[in-house]
Amino acid sequence: MFHPALAAGRSYAPLLLITILIVFIKKLDSSRVLKQNDSTRYECKIGGSPEIKVTWYKNETEIHDSEKYRLSFVDSVAVIEMHNLSLEDSGDYTCEACNAAGSANTSTSLKVKDRILPPSFTRKVKESSGLLHSSVVLDCKVSGTPPISVSWFHDGHEITIGDKYQTTLTDNTCTLKVNALEESDMGNYSCTATNVAGSDECSAYLTVRGVSSFQKPPYTNHQCDI
Repeated sequence: MFHPALAAGRSYAPLLLITILIVFIKKLDSSRVLKQNDSTRYECKIGGSPEIKVTWYKNETEIHDSEKYRLSFVDSVAVIEMHNLSLEDSGDYTCEACNAAGSANTSTSLKVKDRILPPSFTRKVKESSGLLHSSVVLDCKVSGTPPISVSWFHDGHEITIGDKYQTTLTDNTCTLKVNALEESDMGNYSCTATNVAGSDECSAYLTVRGVSSFQKPPYTNHQCDI
């Protein structure tokens, strides 16, 4: 059969369709603790070739659009809204996305409690002192409904964890270790604990020993003329 392209000496490669695998550009937030009758909203952003099908699960049971759940998938963002939460809504929630190339998922957990207690320091940070060039540990104890996030501050500036500072939160005890003490480490240290119900703060002063309050002039031996 005559074909104009062949007559002109041209040929065409077959069209290749590449399907891009599903990837979660933004995953679901970490676990949350909420109280009864609250509402909440989770969202994630999905990349990959269309058509993409999104399915939500609670503890492996598929979730459908209803008065309690509002589901949407617009501009690559999958959203689930949950209303009038009850204790039975506690569990693991998963968003699964599928296309012709495969599937992927992201999960989080939700705890619904009848009462959420705000953080409260049952043992506060005490004034401390440490020797120049040594280390010192500050600690306090907090109560409240988890999860509780803890931040430490030095003279109002948030402390960044690294070689200089290490922090822990174990069995409701918050600790801050300050290494290689210098004169500049003296000052007020505060600990702030936060959850969805509120926050609390305690603070104390740290003194560095071995730091001179003034610089002595070099000694010289003066002789008086008689």
